[in-house]
Amino acid sequence: MHAFLTLRGRHLGVKMLRPSLYSQVYQFLQEVASMSTPALSVPARYGQRLQVWSDRWEKSGRLTTEGRAEVMGPVVELRNWMLDSVGAAEHVKIEIWARCGEGQGSLRRWMSSQSILTGDANARPHETPVVDLGHYAAVDAFAHRGAQIGSFLPEDPARWTDYFAVAIVLYEEPYFGLPVGVALAVLNCPGEPERAEGTLLALERQRAEITERLINLGTELLRPATNDQADAHGPRSVA
Repeated sequence: MHAFLTLRGRHLGVKMLRPSLYSQVYQFLQEVASMSTPALSVPARYGQRLQVWSDRWEKSGRLTTEGRAEVMGPVVELRNWMLDSVGAAEHVKIEIWARCGEGQGSLRRWMSSQSILTGDANARPHETPVVDLGHYAAVDAFAHRGAQIGSFLPEDPARWTDYFAVAIVLYEEPYFGLPVGVALAVLNCPGEPERAEGTLLALERQRAEITERLINLGTELLRPATNDQADAHGPRSVA
């Protein structure tokens, strides 16, 4: 079908695009609107804005052990709030995943309330391409560009049972609607199968507040700490 649509588009002089993620449809329409409406025009195309964020993120100092330690406080605070708010949870961890890799097409677990990743060659990598749907809650949230609530498979040997994940998008200049990562709460709520339904209902009841808290935390941490004037060569406006 895709090959047929490609040929049909070529006949009509139209290039057919095939998104690999749900969120890419929304992002494409947003980019088209911003480039075609003078009042909404942005200084650079998507790839340029992503490169600016990536460069600033690399230079921010937050990828070091010390950089993570400096911002651990708010992560632990949110973890403690989640423990108090979801009564069935015996354990909660908060993770922040950031874009990485060639073309920034992957997500890497950058921060966890359970530990400060050392970032050296001996650190266990937690990195996955964003097209690997169904295996990582963070990837699913990034792909859907919205809050995702769910339970891990019962046969999963890990102790974590449920999750609440939200994609993080930076809207201020110079990012203008750029998705940069995911904020994720992972819970351990042991008990009988009925426990799962009760936990999910508790998360749904507090969906708005949990979403807001995760977005606020993720935005604060994934916004590069340095506001060094953008690189000498970017971003430039486009006509």
